[in-house]
Amino acid sequence: MPNQSVAYTVLQGPSCSPFGCNGPLNEVFFSYYKHMDKGGRVALEGVGTVVGKLAPDFTLPDHLGGSVTLSKAVGKGPVLLVFYPKDFTAVCTKQLCNYSDNIGAFGKMGVQVFGISHNPASSHSQFATTYKFPFPLLTDLRNQVTRDFDATSLLMLGKPSRAVFIISKQRVILYRYVEPTVLTHRSADELLKILQDLRKNNLV
Repeated sequence: MPNQSVAYTVLQGPSCSPFGCNGPLNEVFFSYYKHMDKGGRVALEGVGTVVGKLAPDFTLPDHLGGSVTLSKAVGKGPVLLVFYPKDFTAVCTKQLCNYSDNIGAFGKMGVQVFGISHNPASSHSQFATTYKFPFPLLTDLRNQVTRDFDATSLLMLGKPSRAVFIISKQRVILYRYVEPTVLTHRSADELLKILQDLRKNNLV
């Protein structure tokens, strides 16, 4: 498959949630067009879009023995939620190590990173210790939060997939990307570029 390009547009307008509109807040709408190959066929890739709604709140245990509540976490800064299928698997390890290697760049933007999977805290602790992850890994034991965020794929028969969400300090979902399969993931460079664009529009 040839190299793919990603396009986006920026719109201005009110920010709305399931509970109504919050006034003249600028809203960036990233329209990630379906990638096309030279034959005009749609490539099998996830599609990212701004949801523009309040992210579902949750409280989940972390691997350090504490817990994380999203509505409290966003008070400290924007959040990058990283849903992944399983500890110690090849692609999950590669993805989280990539984010770990770029934690300084995320930190400069004030972005907090949280990994989420169904694995218990004991597995998360071993995973984080082995690869020295500088961010918490949260346990979604029954995948309830994963389902609340629709971080599932039809191509995987509705099972949890790999997904990333950028959430503002107002708890508004600014970006989501759900992979169609567990074999692909968004790189740190891609996410940092999106964050830079969001920052230019005063959203993070």
